[in-house]
Amino acid sequence: MKLSWGRFPFEIVLILIVTLLHGYAAFAPPTSLLNWYSTDDAFYYFKTAQNIAEGHGVTFDRIGLDSGFHPLWMLVCVPVFALARFDLVLPLRVLVLVSGFFSAGSAILLFRLICRVFSRPVAALTSALWLLTPQIHGVIAQMGMEAGISAFFILLTLYSASRLEEKSLPNARDLVLLGLSAALMVLSRLDNLFIAALLGVWIVLKGARFRLTLMAELSIFFLSVVAAFFLRLAPGAERYQYMSAFYLMLAAAFLFKPLLFLAFGLFSPRSEAGFNWTALRLFAAVGTSSLAIGLVCAAASALKFLNGFPRAVLFYDALLTLSACGLLRLFIAVFSREGADRSLSTWREWTRRALAFAAPLALLLGAYLLWNTLTFSSPSPVSGQIKQWWGSLPNTVYGQPAADLEGFLGFTGRSGPWSLAANLLDQPFDALMKTLSIPPETENYIDLRTGLWVLFWAAVFVLLRSNWNRVGSAARGLLFAPLFTACLLQVVSYMGTGYVNTRPWYWVSEMILFILLAGALLDSIAQMLSGTRRSRTLFVALAAVMLVWVGWSTVEDLTRYIPYQLEPGTEDAYLSGARGLEQTTEPGSRIGSTGGGVVAYFIQSRTVVNLDGLMNSREYFTRLKEGTASLYLDRIGLNYVYGNEEMITASDPYMGLFKNRLAYMGKVQGSALFRYLPGR
Repeated sequence: MKLSWGRFPFEIVLILIVTLLHGYAAFAPPTSLLNWYSTDDAFYYFKTAQNIAEGHGVTFDRIGLDSGFHPLWMLVCVPVFALARFDLVLPLRVLVLVSGFFSAGSAILLFRLICRVFSRPVAALTSALWLLTPQIHGVIAQMGMEAGISAFFILLTLYSASRLEEKSLPNARDLVLLGLSAALMVLSRLDNLFIAALLGVWIVLKGARFRLTLMAELSIFFLSVVAAFFLRLAPGAERYQYMSAFYLMLAAAFLFKPLLFLAFGLFSPRSEAGFNWTALRLFAAVGTSSLAIGLVCAAASALKFLNGFPRAVLFYDALLTLSACGLLRLFIAVFSREGADRSLSTWREWTRRALAFAAPLALLLGAYLLWNTLTFSSPSPVSGQIKQWWGSLPNTVYGQPAADLEGFLGFTGRSGPWSLAANLLDQPFDALMKTLSIPPETENYIDLRTGLWVLFWAAVFVLLRSNWNRVGSAARGLLFAPLFTACLLQVVSYMGTGYVNTRPWYWVSEMILFILLAGALLDSIAQMLSGTRRSRTLFVALAAVMLVWVGWSTVEDLTRYIPYQLEPGTEDAYLSGARGLEQTTEPGSRIGSTGGGVVAYFIQSRTVVNLDGLMNSREYFTRLKEGTASLYLDRIGLNYVYGNEEMITASDPYMGLFKNRLAYMGKVQGSALFRYLPGR
């Protein structure tokens, strides 16, 4: 496209947009400000950060040590919530501005990343969409969770890696800096390790023709193990029983399969090996790797590191790996114009790159895992382990594990991994159906929705195909292959392992993936309309309409949920839960709550104990699994239980935990309050 803005610093526009949005929220009345933080989970960070800043240690309730957080965002929160000693609302205002810093930074990085492969107008439009799309803004900028800092470091790492893609020979300094950025990305959210690992492989193997094939096969190695467990074991308790074996098999598969594929010459040029000989070597590599994985699991079981392992999973894994890799190799043989890399003598150069990239990542992540182990007796946050355990419970309100292929791949509704794309047509489609008077979820509604989706994605494909050379080149510059692979592995790592209660802020990398795809689509439209001045004017008009539409939606949501004018008597509504408990419990009380983040932050002279385990100690989680958590609650002197009555009395794990131990006292601000009866 020939539109040119010269060197206009569009970054200033992005900063101005963020300043207006975040400034508006930061100075809103307290009751309205609390609507910015639309999830109770954010206050798990805030209360813990306040306790750290005040010298009480890494604890939510000042009783036990709690590890249910990602470290980098907690480090940001601690100095902010040191201000809570002066005023509890002040740090909430400051954090809105801090989040704005990361939001503006991520938009600028996105703009500069896309400028490397597309025109500045396309990059400007895409980065503005990133800031203004309601679903993205509601997760990345709002909520108070780690999504904003995670997005910033993902985009910083992608931008740094994109610059290295242009260099014929990345030097050690560049690789160390990239590794440092990747380490901060992982510490901002631990499941970003998928991006770090695959991006590292991609950059380390720069110049090798087989790296795209390897990227696909690394996905297969991961997916085959997860799918084998998914197919062999029933969701719930049976799958959870073998979680330790699953992680060991996954680690062994990632170690043995690539090495044995390399050892059996599966990356040698096609000219040196016919298809039959390649198939034979594929059988040998898969069989040998399965044998190695089985021996590792058997040894771990014999040494009592594992409580057994499902042997049939090895067969499923081998069959899936063989089938998928065979089809991939067949596709390459038919459609690829290039052979694999003829020289493996560059292994020394790859080793040098790998060490330079991995050193800061291994150092910082290793230090964090060691500190976590020494402090909390667990290398990873307990909150993730809790959510996998919830998936094994038969009667829980937290959800059920994926039980079908759709769920396994992450197509789980309007808040799932792919929801940004899935919800794209919701608003115009719903408006169309309302105009046509077609009720939701009827047969006609579903048929029309399906048809519209088919037409939409067909149009997307046609547009991208018309601009295929630029899109293909841009995909390499935007690191699309490792990012897409990492997103796929992250999704399946949750959906295929019994994990439940996933939240929108888990899927930041998927949002980035789709916004990059949107950039490619916008560039295709721009190229199609670049022939005449009238066509270019049409593109500008379409871009303006798009920005006004999404921008108005975000502004409308912001002004509706964060009003400056409040109804008389509602000025202190945000304190209703805390003040209600203060009126019905005595000072010094310890009150258990299945959530309780907001109440814990604002309540005075009382302590809120988190009962779901997301911000509680390793000991509490262990006792929950053993069915003895009531002994822990007796020991800490719990006085009350507060929450949803049905959830506490009729769902797992609470109905067993509190059986014959609760005396109902009544409703407090819509939730039930019970007196806790310790055992005798």
